[in-house]
Amino acid sequence: NFDNILLKNIKNFRGDISFALKQTYEDIDKQMEPFTNENNEKIDPVAQTGTTAVTIVISKTENGELEMYTANAGDSSGIILNNNELSEFTIKHNIDNEEEKERLTTDGIKYVKNKIAVTRSLGDHKYKKYIISDPFRTTIDNINNYHTIILISDGISDVLQNTKLDPTNGLVEFDY
Repeated sequence: NFDNILLKNIKNFRGDISFALKQTYEDIDKQMEPFTNENNEKIDPVAQTGTTAVTIVISKTENGELEMYTANAGDSSGIILNNNELSEFTIKHNIDNEEEKERLTTDGIKYVKNKIAVTRSLGDHKYKKYIISDPFRTTIDNINNYHTIILISDGISDVLQNTKLDPTNGLVEFDY
């Protein structure tokens, strides 16, 4: 479903892939709102869940260069490898992130810290007073010489926080 919504949004926004990613996150988040009955009672407990996300779209420019559009919400992350150099292209949305701290009020920080680990996600509608779906977005031009892209789930990124990656030899140390 995500891919169909993204393709529709790319078409609707005349190829503005970065904005289409933002809109797609909002559309998916809206679809995850809890369903209610006529008495406004929640009837779908699955719809009350949430998820983090990291997304990439690779597009070819008119001159044949590849560019990568990225979006993430929560603490899923992405890494790209070029010339034996690792670069993270995502931001972890949690209360340890200074920009997220500024966005939240003191009460919001206490609330999020006691209830959920992230400050941005898709779903999690019972926390929407503090948690938003607006993704961090980047564009990386001319990725033709990049040879590895790694997308890491939030659960994995928590465990791999002390892992050392060697650009030429891969994972060299795993400490959890």
